[in-house]
Amino acid sequence: MKKIFAIISGAISGVLILFIICMCFIKVNIKIDKGSPKTIYLYNKSTAATTSSGYESDSEEYKKIMKNLENLTNISIFNRLNNKTKLNDKIQIDSSGNFAKWTTDLKQTNIVIELIYDTQQDVVVYDNGKSRVISYWCISYVIPATNKFADVVAYYSTTNDSTKKDSFYASCMPLNFKGMAGKLMKDLKSII
Repeated sequence: MKKIFAIISGAISGVLILFIICMCFIKVNIKIDKGSPKTIYLYNKSTAATTSSGYESDSEEYKKIMKNLENLTNISIFNRLNNKTKLNDKIQIDSSGNFAKWTTDLKQTNIVIELIYDTQQDVVVYDNGKSRVISYWCISYVIPATNKFADVVAYYSTTNDSTKKDSFYASCMPLNFKGMAGKLMKDLKSII
């Protein structure tokens, strides 16, 4: 009887260990489809961009930033469950006001990546379980300076006019999703 119990418990333990290992390698990516922005501006705790002309698609910095933004939300199932997040997490609109409204002070206290487009972009977002489409010309990601699982907040503007976009950022309800910015922060150090 003891042999049978040992065999069964060993088999169950092996299956559980294999299951946990698989959950560490299978990743779920909940992201905003970024398309191809015309210009990327990077703000490193400052209201002035790291380069006044921004980064264009032919620059190495542009490619690094875009690659890391794609992977910002590419998180393993194990990390998502460990941080009490749903596996089918979606981009949420912050209609309850949990996150700050846009002000230029956000640039002074965070890393902000701003993507400017020359064509209108669309993204499906969720508000209290209901989906809707948001259109934008500019989007700014406020990135937490941490390697840990954290909230990433994005503000969008329905114009790419540089004199008006900040007021549109301020009037939008921010978008929220979970991410891990460690790799992005590491690569940004070589750009900044």
